[in-house]
Amino acid sequence: MKKIILILSLLLSSTAATYAFNQQSVTAYASTPNQHAQMGVNINSYCTYLLFSCEWSNATSGTATAFGDILLGEYGWSAGSGPSNYSVWGSGRYWSSLTVYIYAGGPLGAQGTATVSWF
Repeated sequence: MKKIILILSLLLSSTAATYAFNQQSVTAYASTPNQHAQMGVNINSYCTYLLFSCEWSNATSGTATAFGDILLGEYGWSAGSGPSNYSVWGSGRYWSSLTVYIYAGGPLGAQGTATVSWF
């Protein structure tokens, strides 16, 4: 019985290790040379879970785009025209890599952050 429990625990722990959670973010700061930001994300796997999200704080406008071999998500926002955050799922397919761009417009201190999370 102890051997069976040991074998099952080893199998479960090795399976769980293959589904490691990954996350990468980039931030753009308004009214600075960094009001535009970009990042490359190397995924190279089939994604059970893939989420692109972005949000802006104290900004008056912003845009964000994420794409690989196809467009994952794209969002344009300005104050008074909808929510200052956005997210989209891209699960259930193989992704090699993504390119992410984000822009934040507004006064000093405003920013926009784009995040890609996957496993």
